[in-house]
Amino acid sequence: MDMNTTDKFYTLAKALLWLLGISLSLNLMAKVKTEDWQQVKSENNIVISVAAASSGYSWIKAKTRLSGEPTDLVSLLNNTAVAEQWIDNCKKVEILETSSPNEVVVRTVFNAPWPVKDREMLTRSILTIDPETGRITIKIEDASSYLPSPSKLVRMQHISGEWQLQPVEDGHYEVIYIGYGEPAGNMPAWIANEMLVSSMMTTFKNMQKQLQPI
Repeated sequence: MDMNTTDKFYTLAKALLWLLGISLSLNLMAKVKTEDWQQVKSENNIVISVAAASSGYSWIKAKTRLSGEPTDLVSLLNNTAVAEQWIDNCKKVEILETSSPNEVVVRTVFNAPWPVKDREMLTRSILTIDPETGRITIKIEDASSYLPSPSKLVRMQHISGEWQLQPVEDGHYEVIYIGYGEPAGNMPAWIANEMLVSSMMTTFKNMQKQLQPI
């Protein structure tokens, strides 16, 4: 693989961060043992861990603590106008349908280097709140059948995942983000895995800036 081709794969890997960050079925999440996780990066009160999968791709978990309320992050997720300012290499996010106050269908588009086509994914987000603890869980389901596949984009498939937002002491809340995904096309797993960690860290740092500006 020549250098130009390698660079394009790296750029595409970053463009697929959101897919890789949230694409983990809840059944798979239950199978990840605590001892399987390996911490690989820690900066700015953000801890990134990975766990090997038989596919060759990595599962990823990002964890941090923020001041404020869990609803602050929910508001950021719903504010599609600023999505490209904090989701690494995100081109566009739009809400296609609001089924209820706690359920939406979302379309996300990621930049990819020429001649690779930009990526698109359609997801359904379902938010639940534990009235006793204030814990917010956002489950992500694949919604690829919501619209016909566009000819100018490659649509990602089999998407699922989860955000966990847990209030803690002193006006703070914990954010945990667990995900697994396999990008379409011929992207080597080693490139996707390597870029996933740095891209996730960038997204979480940007999230901190959005929610806790200096």
